[in-house]
This record gives sequence, structure tokens and C-alpha cells, in this order.
Amino acid sequence: MKTKAIIYEPWAHNMAHYEFIKAFIKTILCIYKDVTFIGENRLVSHLKSEEILQKCKFKIFKITTYNTKRGKLFSIPNEIKNLLRIKILANDSDVYFSFGAPHSMLIAEKFLKKNHVFYVQHMALQAIHENLGATKLNHYVLPAIKKLPENHRLIVLGDSIKENLLKDVPELTCDKVIAIEHPFLFQTKMVLNENRENAILRIGTVGLGTVGKGYDKLNEIGHFIKNNNLSDKMNLFHVGNLLGVAVDSEYVALPFNSSNMIPSSDFNSEIAKLDWLLFLYPADSYKLVASGAIFDAFKFGKPILAIKNDYFMHLSGLGDNFGFLVNNIEELKKQLECLPNINSDEYKKMSDNSRKMLSNFLPEVVAEQLRSQL
Repeated sequence: MKTKAIIYEPWAHNMAHYEFIKAFIKTILCIYKDVTFIGENRLVSHLKSEEILQKCKFKIFKITTYNTKRGKLFSIPNEIKNLLRIKILANDSDVYFSFGAPHSMLIAEKFLKKNHVFYVQHMALQAIHENLGATKLNHYVLPAIKKLPENHRLIVLGDSIKENLLKDVPELTCDKVIAIEHPFLFQTKMVLNENRENAILRIGTVGLGTVGKGYDKLNEIGHFIKNNNLSDKMNLFHVGNLLGVAVDSEYVALPFNSSNMIPSSDFNSEIAKLDWLLFLYPADSYKLVASGAIFDAFKFGKPILAIKNDYFMHLSGLGDNFGFLVNNIEELKKQLECLPNINSDEYKKMSDNSRKMLSNFLPEVVAEQLRSQL
């Protein structure tokens, strides 16, 4: 077992990325005897209350958000102060950034050049293909990852992401990128589908709905269901908030019709009522990032109906059939016409396979993947 590690979260405030951070800390605790997590006050307060993280030490740093005018002005000097403190603390510790924020990386590449440093990339990499101006923080993702010091490496959440990243950034060599699965802690009590006589299928999308995630197609799907006489067989829902997308209540039911933050208990309760989880992400999405939303399917043993993308295809290779992956919206519509009922053996088998997928993402399993590449 390795000796010391520091995990630094340079971006998240309060509950942002909370489930991932919690699972990642648990993963590192499986590898190192002495682990210290550094983050902002409210985030640390929540994490310290988690029984599974009792062996972790915690330190509070001031983390400046970049999303305000004041943040843009002070985030860089504050980050310099933070990383100078980490340089003193690190000594013989490996250092993990639980979010590879580009400004943090660029500073760390100077201050922590001699340390073994690992940057988890679970969101920012998508900026590689976006035309962002120099005033946008993620504009600096590419410069940050192109010239990593000898002891610095990236961690991505899936083999498909590593493969695409190496294609997109030829300056990176294979040994500079570690691929692990997205760690996930399953602590919610399992809610199984009950047999329902003449059940009308409950099909739903989940999470924050945006145009980029294909949620502008919800009305089209709802219209197809109604106009093809499928309304007596299935209902369409969206569980979550919508941003920049308007849906017709005639076609799509919205359990939460507001922009307020949804309590996790209410959110999970509505997902548990669904029979199928629907993903409308475009085929070219999720090349460089992992989807956290699909864990809502695995968590409750829900089969999925989705358009193929690289990450979903990667996941489909980890276990047995947990739903249907189609090539486009037209194929998805055709699949809706012949979805198995929840009382069928086919549905029950896919539901069981979906639930079994969680075993691939347990921190103990992911820790072994990471340990073998350190």
C-alpha cells in the first residue's frame, strides 16, 4: 500500500460534483495509508460527515469561483497561494487534483514540477472542441495538457475517452494518460419495479436538459408517441430541470416544473418510478467526458434506450445487455414501438444487467485499475 496522498479540489463549491468527489476520495483511500483532502469550507463540512470517509484527513482552503467578475480577478492569485501551500504540504505525497481545472494545472506545472501529480479530467476536456475566447477559463485546457512535466499525468474516466484524447492531442503520449472507470458509491436503497397489470410504460429523461444533450428532441418524441397511437402503451417524462429548452406538457410530463434545485430524495423518488431511461445525446457527444446521468439507470436497475456514442459503447462492453443503443432518432422511434413490457422476461433480464453494471464502478474496483497504472 502506498504511503501519502493529497487530493485537492480547486473548483467545486458546496455540493457540486459531490458524489464523484466522495467516490474518488474513497478510491484513493483504498490505495494510500495517509490521505488528506483539501477543498472549500462547505464541501469539506459535508464530506467530513460521511462515515465511509472517516480515515481521510481534511483541510479547508479558500477556493475562488471563476464565474463572477470578482472571481476572474482574484482566482489566479488565490490559486497561486493555494498551490504554494500544497507545495509545502506535499513533501513526499502524491498529489491528485479531483478536477483538472486549467488555471490550477498551469500553476501546478510550475510549482509542483518535481512532485507526482495526477489531474482528473471529468468535464473540462470537452472544451478542446469548443471555440472559446481567451476570457473563458476552459480556453486554457489545451495548453494545460499539451506540455505536462515528466511526473505529471492525466486521469480520464474510460478507455474510449483516453483513445479519443490521444487522437485529438497528438502531443500527448499513451503513458501520460491513465484510464479508469468513473468511481461510483451506491448507497441508495434499491427500488425494484413491481409487476403492474396492463402496465403503461414510464419512459423518461433525467438531469439538466439542454439543447447540447439533445433535449430539444423531447417534443418530437412525444409527438411521435401520440401520433402513432402509443399513448395507451407509454408516457413520456422529464425528471429534472430544463435550460434553454421548452417542452409541451401535452407530450411530456414534468414532475419538477421549476428552475430551483431539486432535493436528491425527490429526484431519486421520481427516477425510481420510471421503467426506461431515455438518452437523447447526439452521436458525437461524450467523446471526451463520461456521463454521470447513466448511473441513475444503473443505480435503480433501469434499462436504457439511447443513441449510440463512444462512451455508451464503451460501457456496453463492460457487461451484458442493459438496454438498446440505436444509431439515430429515427431508429429510436422505431424501437419505442416494440419496447418490452416490464412484466416480460426480456425486460427483467435487462433490468438485472443494468443493476449489475454498478460492480464495475465500485471504488475498490477502480482503485485496482488506478494502482496498476501508477
